[in-house]
Amino acid sequence: MTGRPKLTAIGNLDAADAGEEGDTVEIRFSLYFESGYASIYPRSGDGDSAQITFFPDGEVRIYGGGDVGWNILDQTYNEGEWNQVIIQYVNGSGEYSISVNGAEFETYEGVSSEDNGSGGYVDGFRLQGDGGGTVFFVDAVEVVNATKNRVIFSDNLESGIVGETPGMDNPDVGTWDWNGLSIAEIVGAPDTEEMTATEGSQYLRIARLTGRPKLTAIGDLDARDAGEEGDTVEIRFSVYFESGFASIYPRSGDGDSAQITFFPEGEIRIYGGGDVGWNILDQTYNEDKWNHVLIQYINGSGEYSMSVNGAEFETYESVSSED
Repeated sequence: MTGRPKLTAIGNLDAADAGEEGDTVEIRFSLYFESGYASIYPRSGDGDSAQITFFPDGEVRIYGGGDVGWNILDQTYNEGEWNQVIIQYVNGSGEYSISVNGAEFETYEGVSSEDNGSGGYVDGFRLQGDGGGTVFFVDAVEVVNATKNRVIFSDNLESGIVGETPGMDNPDVGTWDWNGLSIAEIVGAPDTEEMTATEGSQYLRIARLTGRPKLTAIGDLDARDAGEEGDTVEIRFSVYFESGFASIYPRSGDGDSAQITFFPEGEIRIYGGGDVGWNILDQTYNEDKWNHVLIQYINGSGEYSMSVNGAEFETYESVSSED
């Protein structure tokens, strides 16, 4: 499964070291939200100090710690448009104020969901995709000590190379650090018709792609080679379903030969091919409990019989949606 893309903006040390307790530091950037959960983690020399996440449907939240959970802001952002974001932090306060598109600032205490650190002097931030399928864009990013009028970090993405991750030395002030997972790349305005960068012709794309974890059980070759046409083979296992779509693909030496999937709300389906689609079984499984599953197959038949928790077997022809 793909990991979380993490692109960290590290502020200029001289400018950051000039900060003092009580100074107001602002993180300013433009955001274009496409999907998923787009997060920014303000950070100090001690690590992340807050998590601010843009949820779908225009919702903005700041994480308040395990006892508090998420604080949901009254203001919203606009999907499908560039949004101007300002995050204000008074060094040492532990409180963050947020304004999107000129709205009145809303202030909350913030901690990081990663390490629950707080406080310190903000000298940078991290951009991160916090859910599979997350895609968002940023432009005109900077961190400024507004009290001392010192720029800690600044990058309008114009010096980067289209199609590549921002180079460590690309920013006008400060540096980038990239963890190398999923996608963080410079894109140009000509690459997409529906977007226009807010500053110059280039901006940054952050994407956390959805990946399917696949764990394959390979049988003992001697035992398998003893099988003959007409033999009954059984796959037996226990399954505990929590969320999503859980699949098992019986396979032979030629590859996958069937797909059986546990859908939400107890539904079980066997894939019958493009012309047939999904066969929905009459029997069901129990969510949040262990279920005993038995799959029977007669070698060479192309038909699979299935029983969950001792129910009567149901039989269908099946093919794999993969091949």
